[in-house]
Amino acid sequence: TVFLFQEKEREGGKKLKFSLTTNGSLLTDEILHFFDLNRFLMMLSFDGQAQEINRKPGSLVSSQQVIRHIQSGSYPGIDFR
Repeated sequence: TVFLFQEKEREGGKKLKFSLTTNGSLLTDEILHFFDLNRFLMMLSFDGQAQEINRKPGSLVSSQQVIRHIQSGSYPGIDFR
């Protein structure tokens, strides 16, 4: 989908931006790099208390790790909200 919209963007001369809402628990560096390259707007939503969020099965990262990624400036192409 991203690549299709990029093609349409080039044809029409318009700037498109992608957005998504996530709790960040399954984000990897590879995924964040893709979002960074493709100018994503990412809204982070943490529901519940931090200790509960950080214990969820299948969670790759904690909410604190997600926040550290944002604050590090490692992904300047992502507009975090």
